[in-house]
Amino acid sequence: MHLPALDLEEVPARLTQAEDDGQLTLEFVQLSLEQRRALVTYLFCQPRQWDRPPRNELRALWEYLRAGLRIYPLAESP
Repeated sequence: MHLPALDLEEVPARLTQAEDDGQLTLEFVQLSLEQRRALVTYLFCQPRQWDRPPRNELRALWEYLRAGLRIYPLAESP
């Protein structure tokens, strides 16, 4: 398999199909540690995910309070 976005060439992969539900599984085999790290970052980390500024604590408190107030009438209903 060739992954140009990661500069990975000739990546060995195994494709298997489950007999019971027909689900396909792609397994990367014999990857070096650097290749594995690059692949995990590419597959599971969203771009600029950690660049967002942290939320204000007062806003978070307001969101929790608002969520509790929305659920309260449902909890009191017969």
